[in-house]
Amino acid sequence: MRTRSQTSAANKKIQDSSPNLEQVNEEPTLTTETTATTSKRRKKKQTLPIQNDTKSVMVEKRLRGYVRKPKSAIRVRIKRALDQRLYLLASSSTSCEPIHREYRVFGQTGNVYTVTISHLPSCTCPDHVNGYLCKHIFFVLHRVLKVDRQSPLLYQKAFLTSELNEIFANADAHRNTIFNDSNVLAEREVREAYRVATGDPDAIVDTVTDTTVTSKGTTATMVQQKPITADDECPICFETMEDEANDANKIFFCSTSCGNNMHMTCFNKWRRAKVLTGESVTCPFCRIEWKTETIDNPAPTHAMYTTTGYLNLAAHATTVTNDFYDNRWYYYRYRRYYSNYSRRRRRRR
Repeated sequence: MRTRSQTSAANKKIQDSSPNLEQVNEEPTLTTETTATTSKRRKKKQTLPIQNDTKSVMVEKRLRGYVRKPKSAIRVRIKRALDQRLYLLASSSTSCEPIHREYRVFGQTGNVYTVTISHLPSCTCPDHVNGYLCKHIFFVLHRVLKVDRQSPLLYQKAFLTSELNEIFANADAHRNTIFNDSNVLAEREVREAYRVATGDPDAIVDTVTDTTVTSKGTTATMVQQKPITADDECPICFETMEDEANDANKIFFCSTSCGNNMHMTCFNKWRRAKVLTGESVTCPFCRIEWKTETIDNPAPTHAMYTTTGYLNLAAHATTVTNDFYDNRWYYYRYRRYYSNYSRRRRRRR
C-alpha cells in the first residue's frame, strides 16, 4: 500500500514530465511535413525521365542467333566452296528491295541453284533444304560478294540491314573485276545455254565480243583478247608477258571463253603434255576444253532437267565432276559397310 506522501510525489513527477510529452507529440508533425515534401520531390524526379524515353532508338533484332564460332560442319562446307568448281550464271537485284539479291550458281554436278542473300540467306539445293548453310551460299558470299574468309559475316544464319548494306556496297565497288574473273563466272557455253533454256534477262553474257565467220559460212561469237598489264603473268611459267605484249607470234589467248593471255610456247608444251597423258586439252585459266571445231560444232542448246526438278547443264561444260560428298546414298552406304566390317572384326576376336 502506498502512502499519501508517495502518491503526491508520483503526481509531481508526472506534472514535471508533461512538457516533454508535448514536445514528443509535436515532433512527429514536423517529420510528416518533411516526408510529404520529400515525396513530392521524388515524384518530380520520377516524372522527368519519362519524357526522355520517347526519344529512344529502336534496335534491329537478328532473326537468328549470332554465331560466334563456326562448327566443324560449317568449316567443311566453306572449304568445299573454295576448293570445288562452282561458278556464277546470273545475278539479279531490284531497286524496290535493295537488300535482297538473287544469284544463279552452276554446281559441281551441273545443276543450277538459286542463292538468295537477304536477312535470311537461302538456297534451293537439298543441303539447305535440310537446314544447313550450304557451300553455294558460302561461294556467293566469298567469291562473288567478296566477304573475307576470316569475317564472322561469312557463317551467319541471318544478317542485319546494316550488314547487308556493307556487303553489297563492297561488292558493287568490285563489280567489274568480279564479272571478268574466270574463277567466278561459268564458261561462256554454259552461260549461253542457261540464257537460251530459261530466257533469264539477268544472265551474265560477254560484253566485249567479236562476230566472225566460220569455214562453213555461219556466224559465231568469239571473245576478244584482254589487254596485257605489268601484273599479268603466264599461268604456265609464271613469268611476265609485258615485253611480248605486241608480238602476236609469242602471245596466245583463249578466244572461246575467258580471253586471258599466255605464252605461245608454254601453251604448246601444255597441249603436248595433255595429249601424251590422254587428257583433254583445256585452257589453263577457265579450264574450258580446247576444241578446234568448237565454233563449227556448237554444243546442243536443249535443256535437261533432273528427276528432282533441277536444271542440269552438264552437257555444255567441261568442268563437271561427280560430287560424292553431296551424294547421301554413297555416304550412308560407305558408313554402313565399315560399321558392319568393324562388328565382324569384334566377333572374330
